[in-house]
Amino acid sequence: MKLAFRFKEGFNFLSIIGLSLVLFTACMNNGPVKLPLEQIDESTRSYGSHIVQDILKSIRSDEGAHYLIEKEYITPKIYQGIRNSGSAFGESYFLINMMLGNVKSYKLFGGEQTQIIKSLRYKLKVENQDLKFVELKIDLNAEDDLAGYYLYVTSKDGKLKHENLLPKIVLR
Repeated sequence: MKLAFRFKEGFNFLSIIGLSLVLFTACMNNGPVKLPLEQIDESTRSYGSHIVQDILKSIRSDEGAHYLIEKEYITPKIYQGIRNSGSAFGESYFLINMMLGNVKSYKLFGGEQTQIIKSLRYKLKVENQDLKFVELKIDLNAEDDLAGYYLYVTSKDGKLKHENLLPKIVLR
């Protein structure tokens, strides 16, 4: 009987330690941490700018999102997502072209860092004056490959508030 009691004591002690460890690590991950522009190195800025140019080119291209498939920097997730959701990307690219008009310029205005993803946020200056804010956000994984991209729009009339115009990547 004494042996069973020791096992229970040890089990309870291990359970408390395990639970404490889980709670401690859960509290450490509070989501993305904002990266000031001065902490984003020049090579990452240049590489991000190159990717943004390609994404904007793909939106204007007849190939659409398939233009990005040939790029060396896309992850398998993006590759499969474009292959599986090609028509959804085609429709959203068409709507984006109609809604934004020409993209006049873009500028890096912020960044975020999670444990494995670095996000670069670009403000787009577009032809359509009815839009208050347009943001293209790209996610780069640890190898600096494109892990996701999003186009957020906020309209001046308040009907659109930070709405992503790109389809969600679906893997099958």
